[in-house]
Amino acid sequence: MGEKGHVLLQNGPRMLRSSRASIKYDDLVLYDVLASLDLDREIRHPEAVSDNRYLYYPDRLVKMPSAELSITNLVDSLRSFLTEPIWSGAFKAAYQFLVAYNMTLDPTGTSYKEVPEDESVAQFLTRTLQDDRVVKNIVSGMMHGIYGGDINKLSAKHTILDRLWYRFKKPFPAGRGQCPNRLKIIEMAETAVDWKLLAFEDGLLTLVKGLAKDLRSRSNVTFKFNQPVTSLKHENGKILVTTNKAKQSTQYDHAICTLFSKHLAQIAEPRNSLPSLAETHAVTIMVVNLWYPNPNLLTEGGFGYLIPSSTPDNHEGALGVLFDSDLRTDDSEMPGTKLTVMLGGHHWDGWKHFPSEKMGINMAKDVVRRHLGISETEEVVAGAHLCRDWPSYRGRAQLHLGRRDTRHACGLRRGNACCAWPRAAVVPPP
Repeated sequence: MGEKGHVLLQNGPRMLRSSRASIKYDDLVLYDVLASLDLDREIRHPEAVSDNRYLYYPDRLVKMPSAELSITNLVDSLRSFLTEPIWSGAFKAAYQFLVAYNMTLDPTGTSYKEVPEDESVAQFLTRTLQDDRVVKNIVSGMMHGIYGGDINKLSAKHTILDRLWYRFKKPFPAGRGQCPNRLKIIEMAETAVDWKLLAFEDGLLTLVKGLAKDLRSRSNVTFKFNQPVTSLKHENGKILVTTNKAKQSTQYDHAICTLFSKHLAQIAEPRNSLPSLAETHAVTIMVVNLWYPNPNLLTEGGFGYLIPSSTPDNHEGALGVLFDSDLRTDDSEMPGTKLTVMLGGHHWDGWKHFPSEKMGINMAKDVVRRHLGISETEEVVAGAHLCRDWPSYRGRAQLHLGRRDTRHACGLRRGNACCAWPRAAVVPPP
């Protein structure tokens, strides 16, 4: 008989970056939420077996440089720059970036060039670096891991490059403020400096449960599930909401919708009144979880690897592979090799029919066989989940409705949502 135990397979986000790896003010907002929910003691800081991150190009894993200050790391990085094709054009791009960035340091602002009001990631970086090789070979892989999108279509100012894009356009305004949880926030932020990742024992489910518990304890919050909203209409400064179970519309002061914008346009009244939203695009990603009882299948440890658009022979449309067993949040899990393979994204744009769960698992097994040398004969436990319209991956789409004296969260059933995600509370107007 085999060993009995448990393994956590996650279809969606499973951890966040801590302050050491991220300097966004969003981190402080997260710490404020965790302090308010009294979840600061539940935080885990997963530590990878190694700090290695890879890109797969053209037919092998290429280790990305790390921040470790050591002779070995410097020598390995230099050897990689000089021998790996993926770094073609990198030195020129680095020089052009420094020249362009130095121009933004002009305190008078006279060095800022006139740039378009919006442009794609590829356009922005190619214009800035005056070379597209690094953009295709490296940046496209990064964007696959975050958005699953095409760098030629993703907006530069609406991605993680937003601050950089605005920096090259005009000085970014600074802000300041305080909040009641500032001491706990400072404590959590200082603790996070020594760590790179933040999660909970069950991934991010603890945060979801904490938010739900807090909202359910409030007398002015009501959750309504399985009541799809069929129409939204703005009339006389109010929002009229109609559901499939209501005989007539209900009036609210405001509504916050987390539907994918194209689906929001479909229920807005009058019809065709939001053409800009109706034209937006989303990708569909299949997340495949693979767990092998054999714990010794990875010759290289780390976070995982991403696959640039320029990588040849990517027949499955793979975006990347995460080494989940190297980033465990629950030490009681059974030992083994756990991987998450991401398929599709912009590679599947225009497809009317997507692979079945069985097909997706076989495609993922082909990817790790070819890239990591994992044999088809290895025993494996697998599962696949199709995440349609990736912007809605943050959870089952919802509509948060607000009156001055009450709050309702009406579930808008979207079907294949990637994971449960925190529901936002709506602050009543004064």
